[in-house]
Amino acid sequence: MKLDNLYKNDMDKKRDSVIETIKESFSFLTPAFLIGAFALAIQSFPVTAIRELVATVLDGKLYDFLEILYQATYGFTAVYLVFIFSCLNSHTEKIHTDIGVISVISTTICYFASLGSAVLNGEVSLMRYTNMANVFSALLIAVLYNKLFFLLYHKLMRNREDAYSTTFTRGIHCVPIVCICVGISALGAELISLCEGIYNFNDLVVALLGKPFETIGATFLGGFLIMFCESVLWMVGIHGSNVFDTLLTSETSVFAFGNGCIMNKPLLDTFVLMGGCGTTLCLFAAILLFSRDKRMRRLTRLAGIPIVFNINEIFVFGIPIVFNPIYLVPFVVTPLVSYTISYLAMFTGLVPPIINGSVHWTTPVIISGYQATGSIAGSILQLVTLVVGTFIYMPFVRKADRVAVENEEKCLQCLTDICRKAEAEKQPYRLNHVSALLSSFEENLFNKLNSDIQAGTVAIHYQPQVRDDKVIAAEALLRFQYREGKAVYPPLVVEIARNRGVFEELSKVICKRALKDLKEMQRIEPAFEVEVNLRIELIMDEAFRKWLIQEVEEAQVTPNTFGIEITEDANISDADVYQTTFEQIKKSGIKVFMDDFSMGNTSITILQKNYFDFVKMDGSLIRNLQNERTQSIVSSIIQLGQRLNFRVIAEYVETEEQRDQLLAMGCDTFQGYLYYKDMPVENLVGILKNENKDRTGQ
Repeated sequence: MKLDNLYKNDMDKKRDSVIETIKESFSFLTPAFLIGAFALAIQSFPVTAIRELVATVLDGKLYDFLEILYQATYGFTAVYLVFIFSCLNSHTEKIHTDIGVISVISTTICYFASLGSAVLNGEVSLMRYTNMANVFSALLIAVLYNKLFFLLYHKLMRNREDAYSTTFTRGIHCVPIVCICVGISALGAELISLCEGIYNFNDLVVALLGKPFETIGATFLGGFLIMFCESVLWMVGIHGSNVFDTLLTSETSVFAFGNGCIMNKPLLDTFVLMGGCGTTLCLFAAILLFSRDKRMRRLTRLAGIPIVFNINEIFVFGIPIVFNPIYLVPFVVTPLVSYTISYLAMFTGLVPPIINGSVHWTTPVIISGYQATGSIAGSILQLVTLVVGTFIYMPFVRKADRVAVENEEKCLQCLTDICRKAEAEKQPYRLNHVSALLSSFEENLFNKLNSDIQAGTVAIHYQPQVRDDKVIAAEALLRFQYREGKAVYPPLVVEIARNRGVFEELSKVICKRALKDLKEMQRIEPAFEVEVNLRIELIMDEAFRKWLIQEVEEAQVTPNTFGIEITEDANISDADVYQTTFEQIKKSGIKVFMDDFSMGNTSITILQKNYFDFVKMDGSLIRNLQNERTQSIVSSIIQLGQRLNFRVIAEYVETEEQRDQLLAMGCDTFQGYLYYKDMPVENLVGILKNENKDRTGQ
């Protein structure tokens, strides 16, 4: 199995889907949604005097500025989604980067071609078809034409690429593919425009969905069905409010306010769609009250101000709720329950009917309920529906928490498998052609790691080393945790840090933490030793080396009790520069360990140089100690240590039989589960205190 295809197991086949890519696409728009939502909230502030002030101050320039922010973000949502989806989808294809860029351009052209000639000629406003109301059609076009591009590419052009292709030649090769995609899109738009008053696919969808409700009437059932369909449409990215807007707002419509019916648009806006579609103010409350997902709670707090003013796009598309099967049921059911409660409350006379149909749509709950009915009963009704809706959302919020944790665990296992595969094949760790979900999770891992590095809180454990049944030293081990109690495979953390350019900072944090902990442990046992793992390239870096020597001096630990382990397959030649480097380190009171001796690039010839104070035998030797040839190798290493004046440490000692064999060969220092697993510094301090108490009797 190729390394780049390792993620193609059952879990990733399931997750590397169109739906997951669409959901990920919405996440990238969070900054745009935030900016647009705050601009709209200020423009549409529920206090008339403030709205008028915003519209007139600086001769209307403030309003114009806010309008620019809103239109530049929300006004082109559909275009942004086409672009983002195409980028993410192309990332999963095993192609040259240039082909991926061309696929994005091709799909974006197809989107504009699908708008039809009337829109592109300026007969109809282009902005009408680039905003939030066109999400469904935009995503459908993005999926169809980006997938079509790659289908044609793999069928027609893949074998024409060679090592000498340039961006220009690859572009020329793709011309027929782009022509086919754009041609199909343009032809489809022209066929749709043959319908009177229909300019493109989006218009067709809206017209077909809204038509049946014109004859139902402003009855309880009519309103119930409208709410049901509107919520379902939102879940698949169709702007449900736009579909029924004309039906609900037309002065000649049976749903118009003042027609004597309980069911009308003010009822829906004020008592049903609190916080926007899906009665998302209830979801907002449910997440703050019941969710344990820190990311979700943070996003919810960011959406707090807009959603109070019934602006919920950042919520709907940021979580996202759209295309999210977990929230399908409550997103549809909560408005229906709110509608039923509100309708019955007014039908039975418990709450007065709406007397003010001009309450501004951004007016917060409680206030809007009172303004609409002229009674405190209206506010109480809103509170009742808010509480009921919150508890409807509650189990689904908890389910979303569980699913998020499960997905993270699967992604973490997949990244760990990729890292292990890279180690086994001696290849660099890379994420090529993987799902958007997996790439996003690695990004989250890095963000958490970088945050811990900046705060100096990267978790470190210590595994004790034992001589004569006494703990005399410990190895510092990286134990980064993504969630509480969820440790990440250390080599994966190291590789992510290296790829993202923070490995040196990570190493510095580990060294500083180890020196601080060593100082604490030496208050109990002054001769106690600690070593940390460092890569050879860091040790050879003069600036880092000077920093390390200075840190050891400033820590004021006992001389020659802090050590460094040369990790991985360190390629150490016998050049003079290595000799000088190691001499400088050892003169500074820092011991040098060779880790995993007998594997990789380590060679017995480097033991001719007096580089190392300690040699730690590779764990595979200890695990295979029952083999006679392995016994001979281990015995030879121990004898070399005795003759060349370096100590030998046996790692991965897990049984008494292994320990006894090693003792018989002359090795007296052990590290492994027979004695201790790795542990936090507090536990190690406790062990040292107990040993000191047993020894001194105090």
